[in-house]
Amino acid sequence: MSFLVAWWAVTLIACLDVRELSVPQVADRFSFLPSVGPCLAIALALLARLPARAPTALTVAVPALALLTVFWGFETVTDIPHWRDSLSLIQNGLARAPDNPSIHNVRGNYLRFLNHDLDGAEREYKMALSLDEKATVKSEQLKYDSYFGLGGVAQERGEDEQALAYYHRAAEIMPNVSPAFDALGAYYFPRHDYITASQYFARAVTANPMDVVAHIYMANCWMKLKKFGPAAEEFRAARMVDPSLKQAYWGEARALDAMGDHDGSAKVRAQYRE
Repeated sequence: MSFLVAWWAVTLIACLDVRELSVPQVADRFSFLPSVGPCLAIALALLARLPARAPTALTVAVPALALLTVFWGFETVTDIPHWRDSLSLIQNGLARAPDNPSIHNVRGNYLRFLNHDLDGAEREYKMALSLDEKATVKSEQLKYDSYFGLGGVAQERGEDEQALAYYHRAAEIMPNVSPAFDALGAYYFPRHDYITASQYFARAVTANPMDVVAHIYMANCWMKLKKFGPAAEEFRAARMVDPSLKQAYWGEARALDAMGDHDGSAKVRAQYRE
């Protein structure tokens, strides 16, 4: 019995570091494996330990468990069709909780990325923000995602000023998250404003040192500005995060060559070949 209870605690450890979890940070799927222990512990108590002390208890426990099994089996079978595709799952969520802002946010992403319906996506993001304002417990993450989504919609429409305003709003809400800074940097980079772009990518890697895209972009900003030392450092930081990233090795090697450090460049190239 103690082993089964410990099973739940030990297998749940992998889900306790919220820094490593994507949204949502709480979900039923995290407890699928951990729940095996408590379920077996309950079954052991009802079918073995309790009957040993009170033999008549088995006549009550078995029908109760059978009824519970049938009930949850029916619920599972009827719920499976809602999981056949993303749209079905979203529509089922809206039918059950139409005032849930998170579901509207998810639907906005679906409309934007899969249906290319920018107007519909914009309505859903704004609906999510409106519902969140009315909620008893407000969510900074939801606001961040909504404004970030609105920024993407505006940018796809070519409404650059509006897109930048939305990205800035998202960054103000959660300055310790990197995607909005990445989007701002990625706006200025192709416009050859490498100084401004590098400032945003610097904020992105400060918020998330594991953001490989920001490291690579910032390194390329420094290369364009002929600041080869900082460029080499950023390429190195990128390959420390992802040792398989060929672009980071060759970028660092080019930066070192530009500095005249040909031996260092050769060592970096050799490390990639290893």
